[in-house]
Amino acid sequence: MGRSNSLSARSVVTDLAPEPQSAPLARKAVRDVLGGSPLAGLVDAAELCVSELVTNAVLHAGTAIQLEVGYAASVVRLCVRDQSPNAPMLVRHTETASTGRGLAMVAAVADDWGVLQHNGRGKTVWCELREHSPSTPDLDIAAVVDAWELSTADDPPPVESEPDATTSPVLLQGYPVLLGQRLQEHYEAVVRECQLLAAPRPDVLPRVPERLLELALTLAQRYTEELSDLARPDPRRVAAHAHGLSVVDLTYGVSPQQLLRLRTWQQILDDVDTFSRRGDLLAPAIPQTLALLRGWAIDQFTRQSQGATADPWGGPLS
Repeated sequence: MGRSNSLSARSVVTDLAPEPQSAPLARKAVRDVLGGSPLAGLVDAAELCVSELVTNAVLHAGTAIQLEVGYAASVVRLCVRDQSPNAPMLVRHTETASTGRGLAMVAAVADDWGVLQHNGRGKTVWCELREHSPSTPDLDIAAVVDAWELSTADDPPPVESEPDATTSPVLLQGYPVLLGQRLQEHYEAVVRECQLLAAPRPDVLPRVPERLLELALTLAQRYTEELSDLARPDPRRVAAHAHGLSVVDLTYGVSPQQLLRLRTWQQILDDVDTFSRRGDLLAPAIPQTLALLRGWAIDQFTRQSQGATADPWGGPLS
């Protein structure tokens, strides 16, 4: 289980499964390695970072995970490798988000972080934490996240991608940035809970309605496989939020296969939402404004793919 290399005075490698229980196992691995070390003071920050990195791999890669925890001198290095080539992305969350802040939190807490691609054989997301002066104040999570947001607020927005000849152009005109972010966070909360339900937990599964378990398994699998590209946050919306824009025009190229998958995904989410309203899920039922936004977007994809012109969003902005 353990090994030493030139990077670390001590380095421990742990294989993890793509399931929610891996996050607490990763935190335990951090405590086991750092607890009795000269860098024990970094345990809390390292646990926070490794929890976010592993959760990200569970939700968005869905493959076997390898965690390496190591330290040398005054530096702790955490490496999380998965088999997905998709690069992770920093995302800003609203104040009411019910999911973690992911890489934004890692970027704020760690002294350095990055992504190492393995030539089509997956990637490693790593971060380093360093021991600082004893006078350094206690970690204030809200403050460091705010500082990260301010430091990246001037990043230029990504350039829109044009649809190619195999797709139909779809324009989401006047897309509400803040409301869209709330909708994304609702998706993430539902998917996280479905991942938990889909995990093999004999103490929980007997109490889960059979239809809900079926939906959770379907959504958890499709989110990490065929729907991952559709479900990931659009970097143009992320940039618009960073620049304080209330609305943004988004252009997509949509293939017939993607349109079918979007419709299927909407039906699955609608069915899952029925159980949320009944109280079978911790995630709340989708608010009416978010349901309207989702319905409008799907309608625009459907109608414009059939040749109709764009109808701008006419609902609330937040």
